[in-house]
Amino acid sequence: MTKGTVHVMVGPSGSGKTTFIEKHFPKAIVVSADHYFEKIAFQQGMSYKEVRSEERLPYAHGECQRRFMDALKKGIPEIVVDNTNLRSRDRKFYMVAARSMGYKVEVIILVETPEVCFKRNRHGVPMEAIKKQCGRQKLAAGIYEYTDSTRWVRKLPNEGIPVDVLNAACHHGSVLRTYGL
Repeated sequence: MTKGTVHVMVGPSGSGKTTFIEKHFPKAIVVSADHYFEKIAFQQGMSYKEVRSEERLPYAHGECQRRFMDALKKGIPEIVVDNTNLRSRDRKFYMVAARSMGYKVEVIILVETPEVCFKRNRHGVPMEAIKKQCGRQKLAAGIYEYTDSTRWVRKLPNEGIPVDVLNAACHHGSVLRTYGL
């Protein structure tokens, strides 16, 4: 029996992760590195863009991980990690910790074009940074989910995405599902 579910969001800035969370997981506890920058911006009377820096990023992710571990220890039934998490090493901490604490893990991948992400991003992330983020995904636009509980790949409505590409983006042998955009 699992304690609950951890949803790990994956997607470039502006891909719709936060909007997706608000729609699909309104009662979940959400942890995000963005919360660190938003807190500092509020405390200093500045904008997110003014306080966000590469030098502060390790502190932001450290705070996010601390809040995540606190939520796991409290047994919160539904937790969402709302970071870009574009590389498997970005997701690993959350997935390993969640599984070790008896949680089911679902990874939700949102893929969008750099142009759409740039228009939608709430934090003023530059286009060049978004292009770099989008380049790490190499999937067609859409929303994918995979879980660690089954061992097959479901056919997706997005034609032309090779299964090996999807598996490389996720984990070998995981389930993928699409959500309506």
